[in-house]
Amino acid sequence: MWRRYWPAMTSIVLIGLPNLIQALIYGTAAAAGGTDPDDNPFTFMNEEGRQTYIDFTPIFRHLPGYQGGDSGERRVYMRWGKQAYEVFDGWFKNPLDMTLRKSSSAFRTVFEQATGSTTAGWELPFKDQGVLGAVSIDGKFTGSRLHSITEKFLPITVESLLQGKPSGFIAPVAHGVTIGGVTYSMKTALEAYVNKDALPKYLRSADLSSIVAELVHSAEANGIDPKEAFKRAKGQVVGTHYLKFFRALNENNVSALEEEMEKLMLLGKGIDDFNANMERRFSSYDRIYTDELRDRVASAFRSTTE
Repeated sequence: MWRRYWPAMTSIVLIGLPNLIQALIYGTAAAAGGTDPDDNPFTFMNEEGRQTYIDFTPIFRHLPGYQGGDSGERRVYMRWGKQAYEVFDGWFKNPLDMTLRKSSSAFRTVFEQATGSTTAGWELPFKDQGVLGAVSIDGKFTGSRLHSITEKFLPITVESLLQGKPSGFIAPVAHGVTIGGVTYSMKTALEAYVNKDALPKYLRSADLSSIVAELVHSAEANGIDPKEAFKRAKGQVVGTHYLKFFRALNENNVSALEEEMEKLMLLGKGIDDFNANMERRFSSYDRIYTDELRDRVASAFRSTTE
């Protein structure tokens, strides 16, 4: 089995067929003059996290009901060989989690109704909603306890259509990133960038643009402005470290102050930014950003830049 089945499964089902199908989709769309600059002929050229999926977007964008999410250009993917990926990504890596996810429908239904969470750990809309949550959540049937039970008896394709989502019929459907998703990923990348030890060794000397390059590609492929996503992510990370900077300054913790200053400098901040931000923060607490505090910041800046 290991010598014949898995090599054939990998080369034909997981690599060959998906690339062939995506190439046919791309070629058909191109011949009809309906391709987009972000369409790709092969799966390995897809956005981050979707290189093993087939991009059906060139077809779906011409079908009734396709809206493309908030951006109007969110991509639609299907994954071939789901069972094979479950073996490697699921049973080998998280056997307990897979056992719960693959348990019987009856067990999962009882578990969800009793705990208000899925076997994967996600909270369900009816959790803590009391009696009203049995048939309605915010005035809608969707998300209620009864809906949760009913959907167990519906084919996935029918459930997707009822929810207004694209249905693949022959394979599981997945989507491209949203602005929230790519912002979160950029935020994670920025945190790793200012905490160099969190990065793989080969990336520790890389510049920021190369670290987020794949995320920029994912954003553009789904009609999202990567500059806006980056601005949001950077704002969140900068805000977090300014708060830590403020606390360190208040506590006269020099080492912590210099550490946060160094991280903020990696994000493009300088001495004028530090003083302006601290002045606003102290003012919000009806306190004065004194000359003594300014001297502490200046001293930390000299120490960090020497």
